[in-house]
Amino acid sequence: VTSVTGSPGADEVWIVNGSFTPANINMDLNTLETTVTWTNKDRKTYIIASDNGTFSHTLPLGASFNYTFTEHGVFRYHNNLKMTGLLFVAQWKYEDCNRCHLMAGT
Repeated sequence: VTSVTGSPGADEVWIVNGSFTPANINMDLNTLETTVTWTNKDRKTYIIASDNGTFSHTLPLGASFNYTFTEHGVFRYHNNLKMTGLLFVAQWKYEDCNRCHLMAGT
């Protein structure tokens, strides 16, 4: 078990003890782009990839990867050990968007 202090920032996902923290994240795209940072705080190397093939990156221990989103949508991602995550990028809150829940399957 990896011991980590603190918590991820608003536009950040950490890999800790075999899971994404947080697993789901709401992003606000009020500008032309918003960047998410994944950081590996676990003891293993992971491959982080979007389900649609937009990005894929290997993260050894302590490494970070940034991806900039330039459009609204629901973006699923995963790693090589079948962990999954969901990014919701919009100008409104995920909880308030019925269409978004349908797209995400929630």
